[in-house]
Amino acid sequence: MIVGRASQCILRNNPRALHVLVYAPVDEKIERVKQRHPHEHDLPALMHRMDAERHHYINDYYGCDSYDRAMYHLCLNSTIGIDTCAALIVSAIHQSEKEQKPKKQETSV
Repeated sequence: MIVGRASQCILRNNPRALHVLVYAPVDEKIERVKQRHPHEHDLPALMHRMDAERHHYINDYYGCDSYDRAMYHLCLNSTIGIDTCAALIVSAIHQSEKEQKPKKQETSV
């Protein structure tokens, strides 16, 4: 498992990779930024700057558009809860593994 930005680009040609994006509403993201940067006064501007820097980094180094939802197999809104997100990801992995297993060829007797 690779967690982080650009993993969808690094493994874009790996047929066994499952690309998942877990996203959050702006208010939730701002709250998270506030916890990490308690002395920052303009949290929306900081969040926008950080997102832009990450986006440009991925585009410059990997030639990928991190905003392109087609890069992902599964996109989840974090408001459904972390446990639900985790359960859906695990379920998708199991289902994907089932579908990727080579089917046994029947032999005629």
